[in-house]
Amino acid sequence: MFANRTYQPNIDAELRRALVIETVKESSGLVAATVADLLLEGEIDSLTIEARAFSAVDTAKFYRISLSIKSQLVDRKSGRIVWKSTENMNREYPAGADLALQRNAREAALQAVCQDMAKQIVAHINQAF
Repeated sequence: MFANRTYQPNIDAELRRALVIETVKESSGLVAATVADLLLEGEIDSLTIEARAFSAVDTAKFYRISLSIKSQLVDRKSGRIVWKSTENMNREYPAGADLALQRNAREAALQAVCQDMAKQIVAHINQAF
């Protein structure tokens, strides 16, 4: 569904999972691509993680994940693009001395940013129609 242009493995699968969940919540369900009128497709352009806040001894206290994607709805029969958008989403998470806890916080933030992105895409599609 979405091409991954980042170095973050499986971010496309996480976004796809979030989009499926959000689409099912907002509609009567999904149909197979072979019978659908419209296909949602796109690419994940970038995923950056940067330190956003520092302590007095110059260690990172918070990180920010920024996700940028391009998406479009395509008429399956004609191939015509009926809706197109570029979306950006951010999520912050705490840093810590315990690397396992920081990794868990990072993974949770990745999931959350994908969920937020899915909600935003579905909302924008619904507003367009």
